[in-house]
Amino acid sequence: LLRAMGLLRQLAALGGREQAALQGGPPGEERMVESLCARLEMVHAEKDQAEAQSTLLQEENHRLLWELEATRERMAQVDREACLQDLERARERIDELERLVWTQTEQVSFLAGQLQRLVGVPPPHAPHVTPTSAAALPPPPEPATPMAWGPCCGGTGAAAAAAKAAAA
Repeated sequence: LLRAMGLLRQLAALGGREQAALQGGPPGEERMVESLCARLEMVHAEKDQAEAQSTLLQEENHRLLWELEATRERMAQVDREACLQDLERARERIDELERLVWTQTEQVSFLAGQLQRLVGVPPPHAPHVTPTSAAALPPPPEPATPMAWGPCCGGTGAAAAAAKAAAA
């Protein structure tokens, strides 16, 4: 629109000069008006084309923004699923370790009973202990006679000999 106004001003200025030079030659003015009209039509066509391109770009921008939001939502969902999978694996590992601890506790208890029978110390009569009730139990009483461990069990031969001598 500004270009069209500038062209009209130019037309008026050129028309005044041409009229002064030719003194009233209308064919020159007509050509200039036709030229300016053609330019004005070209400017309008360029403006319409720029508006159409702007509309297309705005639509593409909206589509891309929608795609970006959808992708962010999918990424958040994938992250949540990954966290849930990690938690599930951690729970499975905890369950596995609890079963292992329980099994080893039972094995140690059995082996301690076997060792006490071999040494000749009567096993303490303790209630059946579960992992959750073990923390509530008082510590076991010390045995009346000290156990004598041999060299194969981490003890010294002298301690074992002293325990045998005390028992005799």
